[in-house]
Amino acid sequence: MSPVSADFLPPIVLAFAASDPTGGAGIQADIMTLASMGCHPLSVITAITVQDTAGVEDVLPIDADWIADQARAVLEDVPVAAFKLGMLASVEAIAAIAAISAADRIVVFHKGRVVEVGTHDELIARGEVYARLYRMQFAHEQ
Repeated sequence: MSPVSADFLPPIVLAFAASDPTGGAGIQADIMTLASMGCHPLSVITAITVQDTAGVEDVLPIDADWIADQARAVLEDVPVAAFKLGMLASVEAIAAIAAISAADRIVVFHKGRVVEVGTHDELIARGEVYARLYRMQFAHEQ
């Protein structure tokens, strides 16, 4: 398959998040939000949840290799401008995402009501949340 040209597309954002069957959060909410902002949302599922509108009953993390493979397939085909990080259900998932992130992509890390935005290098320089997650990759490999 030939890669898609960025010249004819809205900004493409790859969201990493869990699936929320209620649609109130997770990848379903990310897709709606990104589309409402004029972006073309793509998704990598990081976990599957058992939940209703009152709360989460259980979480099944997706294997880190599957997360990496989902992202690789998309990144080899489509010019992604930014990553949006939602629920990362394991250290291995964090390491997998850190390994594929690139310095020139904008990364949005969302944890509750805290949002950090910047390129990978900017977040590293500022010592923000994403930088700590990224460093976990190296600690995990040792």
